[in-house]
Amino acid sequence: MIAEFKLIEKIKKQFLVTQKNVIGIGDDCAVIKTGDKYLLYTIDSMVQDVHFDFDLPLSWDDVGYKAIVRAISDIAAMGGTPEYVLIALSLRKDFTENMFNHLLNGIELAVKEYDIRVIGGDISSSKIVSITISAIGSSKNTPVLRSGAKIKDDIYVTGYTGLSSMGLYILKEGIKTKKSKIFIDSYKRPRPRIDVGIKLINYASAMIDISDGLIGDLKHILEESKVGAIIEKHLIPVHDSFFKIAPLMRERVYEHILNGGDDYELLFTAPPEYREEIEKLSIELKTKITRIGSITKKGLYIKENDKIVPLKSSSYEHFKS
Repeated sequence: MIAEFKLIEKIKKQFLVTQKNVIGIGDDCAVIKTGDKYLLYTIDSMVQDVHFDFDLPLSWDDVGYKAIVRAISDIAAMGGTPEYVLIALSLRKDFTENMFNHLLNGIELAVKEYDIRVIGGDISSSKIVSITISAIGSSKNTPVLRSGAKIKDDIYVTGYTGLSSMGLYILKEGIKTKKSKIFIDSYKRPRPRIDVGIKLINYASAMIDISDGLIGDLKHILEESKVGAIIEKHLIPVHDSFFKIAPLMRERVYEHILNGGDDYELLFTAPPEYREEIEKLSIELKTKITRIGSITKKGLYIKENDKIVPLKSSSYEHFKS
């Protein structure tokens, strides 16, 4: 099978959008300008045996909640406000009413928390369970695309990456310790950075949410912007809990931080003249925002102990052999 991102590129070329006021495939959302605002459209699926197992480690409440968060995080990555969702459910014949009630409870919790309305959907039977969310949002300002990064721009990330990936690892390995809670919570109930994205629309030149991993998603910005980057390893934020739970796993820790997905933090670029404003924004929103590198002409490198080496991503990719 052709790798995921080659498939996307093929679809993008075959269905190229040339219509004025429409931005098609290539960003976190499709964009349609109507009057004085921009409408944002995205779709995201959670599929059994790909994104979750039928039996744990996620409860059906978690699956419902996370399905909503994954979709609306795409809108946050464009600087928009999520407003509506449509939900398509494919359910197995042995999917019980109790499971269904818990799935709905998780969905309800998320839409209430983020003030979203469910306005439609579809249900069908299937051999596996899948939940597909179509989310609609809007912005009064021009959305932030992946293609706007410029040479010498700073690279930033919100919060911490790798927590969700480590949470999944802990659950799969059956590691039991009180220190694992922050990781498991990050995996089960990620927090989309909607408020941060809305504010960053005034400063960010390019932006994406981290679903495929810090480096994997940075590559998407670099490819769309046709630039390169250098990341400084000592600047990458590392949550204290990593070394409390894994004092002997230093290299594995950075594997989670650099390549683990499912964080839904925001990765963005901004001109250096906005450093002070972004620092103030971090304080205002009580959200950690860290400058971790800069945009260059080409290539992707990491600097560690005065050594600069090429950086490869091992982030998750569908159909990858």
